[in-house]
Amino acid sequence: MHNDHETGTGSIVGARSSTHICPFSLTTGNLCGLTQTKAAARRWPTGRTGEEEEGSLAVPRGRDSFWVHAVAPVEEAGILALAFAYLSVLVLLFHRNATWRRRLGHLAPIGRMALTNYLTQSVLHFVLFTGVGFGLYGEVGPAWCVGLAMIIFAVQMTFSKWWLARYRFGPAEWAWRTLTYGRLQRMREPASARTG
Repeated sequence: MHNDHETGTGSIVGARSSTHICPFSLTTGNLCGLTQTKAAARRWPTGRTGEEEEGSLAVPRGRDSFWVHAVAPVEEAGILALAFAYLSVLVLLFHRNATWRRRLGHLAPIGRMALTNYLTQSVLHFVLFTGVGFGLYGEVGPAWCVGLAMIIFAVQMTFSKWWLARYRFGPAEWAWRTLTYGRLQRMREPASARTG
């Protein structure tokens, strides 16, 4: 939802909707959410007197507006439904035939290292988009965001496969299991298990 603190009005269009347009939701959720501000400022002129441009849904809103709270659950439900749709497609393809099972099997390593990959993405986003790093917050558009997300996902998928060919767990998964069981977990399989 576009925000205009001067007029207190806005529309359920524009910058907010760009947050969830990316196909790789887990990878791009944070990335896409960071492309709103300056692009939206260029798209919507300032100095409005209570309504958005013609064709948008003008509603009164501020931080405590009824519409902000009323629309939020609907939007979140839509995001959840989209996630289930992605999951359903993958499950149906997996059970379709052996060819699809083999293709989707390439995603297994990145799933086995989900925590490591999630934390890695968080660090990358922090470096790329905040003032600590490159400060790209609001400077890049959705196309750039999707392209970067696909590159990150491909690199993580390749790295996960390489790592799990040598170790039992990802680094973060190893730390989590060690803390859970209260003792150091073996990172490598015993020699007998690898040869037998």
